[in-house]
Amino acid sequence: MSTPLRVLVVLGLLASVLTACGAAPNPTAVPAKPAGQGPAPTTAPAVATGPVKTLRLMSMSTELVDVFSDVGKQLTAKMPGYAVEVSAVPGVAEFNAAMAAKLAAGDPPDIFVYQWGTQIQLYAKGGNVLDLTSSNLIDRIRPIRKPYNVYQGKVYALPLVQSVWGVYYNKGVAQKYGYTSDFPKTWDKFLAMLDTLQKAGLKEPHRYCRR
Repeated sequence: MSTPLRVLVVLGLLASVLTACGAAPNPTAVPAKPAGQGPAPTTAPAVATGPVKTLRLMSMSTELVDVFSDVGKQLTAKMPGYAVEVSAVPGVAEFNAAMAAKLAAGDPPDIFVYQWGTQIQLYAKGGNVLDLTSSNLIDRIRPIRKPYNVYQGKVYALPLVQSVWGVYYNKGVAQKYGYTSDFPKTWDKFLAMLDTLQKAGLKEPHRYCRR
């Protein structure tokens, strides 16, 4: 079994993974001067001679390559001895196929950015992703998002973004079906309203549009 993947869904996890993978090269200690020749000099700063560990990050979005590459450069500057290599495989089917091939070859990315849900749970079931339950980043996740990357009670991914959508409604249609002033203000009441409208004969009480 290969080393479990690190699932990145927050930029801060990169720093955590870098730290977990090992410390940066130890600074070189300068020998103390013999007695009577003044105080010994302080420890010399670490000097990186080249990457000792390259973390590979794979995303499904080509738009994020430059973003993650920039974050990787910032981390490399702060932690000499590490490098971050970013790649992208656009498309859900293509990404899944690439991940399957890499897992089969025992050469998966160290970190990957993906959609939450069943695929993450599938990777967790196969023992291919790292258990993040004890990470101190868990407390920074909004409670509403915590259940989505859980498998058998353990957290295997962290959210990168959270979208907030507004709902527009037709007042005339709402009033026709009895919603004059008490329009739902919670998700459960909104779903109940849609059910009521559908039973009243409105076939499509809600329509989702991505434009």
